[in-house]
Parts: sequence; C-alpha cells; structure tokens
Amino acid sequence: MGIATNVLGILKLATGAARIGRGGSTVDADLTTLESGQSTLNDSLTAEAGKVATLQRQVVPLARAVRVAMTGASSGSRGIMALDNAQLDNGTNDHSLFSKFNIADVSPDAAVRLDYKYQDASNYTDFYVTTGGNLRYTAVVGGVTVFDVTSTAVIPAVYADGAILSGVSLTRETASAAGSAAFYIDASQLGDAVSITAAATVDISNTGNAYFMGTDSVRSECSWFETLRYNRALSSTEALSLAINGPDLADAVRASQVDIVGGLDFTSGWTDLGTVSATNTTGFTVGSGNSGKRKQYPIRSSPYITRLRIKGTLVGTSMQILNWSATEIYGTVGEGSFDRYIDFYHTQDTRGFYVRLVNSGGSVEFDFFEARNIGITAHYNAADAQSDTGQVLDSSGNGNHALLPARGANIIPQPEGLRQVKATLTWSGDSSAKYLVSNQDILPEGAEIERVTAVIEGKPIDGTLGDSADNDRYCTLEQNTGLIEGSNRLALSERTTDGTNRELLWTPSAAFTGTIKFTIHYFVGEQ
Repeated sequence: MGIATNVLGILKLATGAARIGRGGSTVDADLTTLESGQSTLNDSLTAEAGKVATLQRQVVPLARAVRVAMTGASSGSRGIMALDNAQLDNGTNDHSLFSKFNIADVSPDAAVRLDYKYQDASNYTDFYVTTGGNLRYTAVVGGVTVFDVTSTAVIPAVYADGAILSGVSLTRETASAAGSAAFYIDASQLGDAVSITAAATVDISNTGNAYFMGTDSVRSECSWFETLRYNRALSSTEALSLAINGPDLADAVRASQVDIVGGLDFTSGWTDLGTVSATNTTGFTVGSGNSGKRKQYPIRSSPYITRLRIKGTLVGTSMQILNWSATEIYGTVGEGSFDRYIDFYHTQDTRGFYVRLVNSGGSVEFDFFEARNIGITAHYNAADAQSDTGQVLDSSGNGNHALLPARGANIIPQPEGLRQVKATLTWSGDSSAKYLVSNQDILPEGAEIERVTAVIEGKPIDGTLGDSADNDRYCTLEQNTGLIEGSNRLALSERTTDGTNRELLWTPSAAFTGTIKFTIHYFVGEQ
C-alpha cells in the first residue's frame, strides 16, 4: 500500500505542474482519470502482495528454526538426558563436543552445562560456559583430573540472545606428546589452542548418564538446538564447515565409540570371519612362512572411515597394513614394540585388511586389534524431539535416544504428523514391569497411538502394555498369545489416553529372559 501511495503522490505532483502550463478544466479531467487509474493500481498491488504472502507461506512454512525452549530450575529437575552407554564415553580417543544453543547472558550467573556426563564427584566430564564467559572442559577419572582446559578468550557479548554453535576439539595427550584443546564459537576459534601436559593416555569413561543444557538436578534457561559428539578431533576448517553446512556426510554415518564387533581368538588363525578386537597375552604369531595374511571382519553399517588400532611386537622385520586386495598401503610399522592408529577408507561392502611382513624370517606377535568407525557417535537435534516431555531421537544411528525433562521444556514450533517412542527393554529370568524410556509422560496430551511394534529377541513372550495407572488403557496383549520371536504388530484395545497418565509400562506374562525393542507411532490432534 505504501508503494501505491507514493505512486499517487508522484502523479499529483506531475498533474500539479501541468495545471500551471495548461489551464484548470483540462488538467482536472486528466487528474480524475489518473486517480481512477491509481485506484485500479492499488487494487492490483494489494492482490499481488497477497499472492506473495501466500507463496512465502508455502515455500517457507517455518520461518524459525526448530528449537526446545527451556525454563531454568536450580534444583528438582534436570537437563536433556541420555542414559549411560559406552558410545557416550570418550575413551582414549581424540574427540570433539559441539552444542548449538541460545542463552540470555554469555556471562551467566550460574555455569551452563552444555555436555555433562556424571557418575560421581570422582568420575565425570564437564563441558560448560563459565560465569566469566569462557568455555571450559574438564575430565576427572578415579578422583584424578585428567585435564582441565579453559578458552583463552571469552564469548563476545554480541552472542547473547543469539544462537551459538560452541565446541571443543581435543587431541589426547600421550606419554611422549602433549595434547591440545581448541575451542570454537560458530565458525571461529575462541582464543588460542590450550596445551595438555604429556602423560599416559587415560580412558575417560564412567557409568553416569549424559546431560545437555543442565545436570542431573539443574535445568538451564536456554533455547537448545543441537548437540553432537565426535570420536575424532575436528580441525578448524572442519569446525567452520560444521557451522556453515552442518555435519559432513563422512561423519554422519554411524560411528562407534566401542569396537565394531567383538571377540577374536587369535590362536585360530586368520582365515575365519571374526572380530578385529581382542586381547591375548601370547597373541597369534605370523612367522617367516606367513608373509601375507588377511583378516576379514563383518560390520553393522557402511562407514566411510574405520580407525584400526594395532598393538604388538615385531622381530627382525617391519610390517605393512594394506587394503583387502593388497593394492594400497595404509601404514608401515617398524621393528620393535608398536601401538599404532591407522585410519582408512572403505570402498567395498567387505571390510578387511591385509598384513604383510617386509622381510622374510621375521615375525610379528599381536597383542590386540581394535577397529572403530570414526565420526559422530551421538547426534541430538531439536527437530527430532517428539513431544515436550518425550524423546529426542539419536540421529547418529546408534540409538541412544535422549529424553527431555519432565517439565519446563517446550518445542517451538510443535512437531506435526506421525511421532515416535523408541525403547529397548531387557529381562533376565523375571516378569517385572518396566517403563518404556522412563517414569514420565513420554506421550503428549491428546496422543492417539497408530501402531505398536515389538521385536522380541530370546523367546516368544506375551505381555501387557498400558499407561502406569491403568495397565490396559492403550492395549492389552493377554489375548494375543501368538506373539513370536521377531517382529510383532501389537493389537490395540484403546488408542487414546485418559489424559492424566501418559507413561507406558510393559509387563511380561511370565518370567522372561531376552530383549524387546518397542517402536510406538502416534499422532496428536489439534491443540
């Protein structure tokens, strides 16, 4: 409308000038004609503006990024929680932690825990924003501080009330070399890299749960967008790419903080399929008559990179690690004791490596092999949050789904369409009732269950699924006595809840030893 008014003003100025030169009646008639045309132009502009607005709504349905807004609580609550899992430990690896969030003050009154895995006061890792505005990362194992590093610069005040992608990329220390930590804010390094004193590499693992944007008792006031964990140290170029483009495809495929497969018997030789991870005090010796040996291993996914760790002793020779067809050398190991990491890329479905001794007459004794996929070990995004009190699905593929706090969190905007609850439950010879995920409302108010799938591993077992107060509210399975080992579609007796109890509880019909993997799909009506 403003454009149309300006056009009319220009037209009036033009006709005013014409009056001076031409005379009143003719010019008045011209002005009437022009104003009539302007009215038509106004209508056209208004119609076009409406079309543009409609087009914008269709092309960009959500102008704001999906986020989880959380109120603060200094006690009696918690942050976003992921239950303890070996994939959430950092082990002896280089690693990186990144979190995208928004806080009102980058020098907060209380520290904001971005990534906090806590077993007890003697065993924890803590990546957080300090009250002084720095980023700090601490690891404590067995009561001993492994490292405690702080950014040499503070977060610029301009980042207050804005979305921040913050991170730390850590190269582990060894007995012979210092480690280092680089902190990042969005696409820029925050201050200088911080050195970590050379020392024996300690396994940074604990049995505590992981918490994001809070602790086991504190919920930080924030808007949370994303949390990522890597089992490698990102370079400054890679941190820049993450800030601009998101996770790299090579990292986005299921990475492993634990061995890909487990349990290799070295004494059985190198011909059988097996694992590439084992410990054996005597090892399997490749002697002078065995200058070339292959070890093949199955794998659960198709990663781009695998990190192979080999440890052992070479006598009278050096050794090469090659690809399966022995056409590409991944690395060479010299005579003597060795403990080496080799990263290699896969271009085939069969994973394997080839060991070749360079000199005949020499031998190698292996203590163990480890092979792990390198990349993102955990990835939580607000777009994968299912409800205000429900799960945040782990998009790394490792299935370590997180859970929003029981109160104080709000997904903006609310997700639409089909949503999920995923849970894996295990029994050992008992029939105890178990909550799916947690004793909190993992389903939102108004949830209507579409289907329930249960994959039973161990032996066939019947049971009952329902909310915690009325154990057959959603579906009763006592009538379904034909459940099989494998995938089952469970019958529903009631699709909706009574609105007061939105937990889900499973009770086996008899003592059971095995695992059941549940997937529940549901809709939410208009709110």
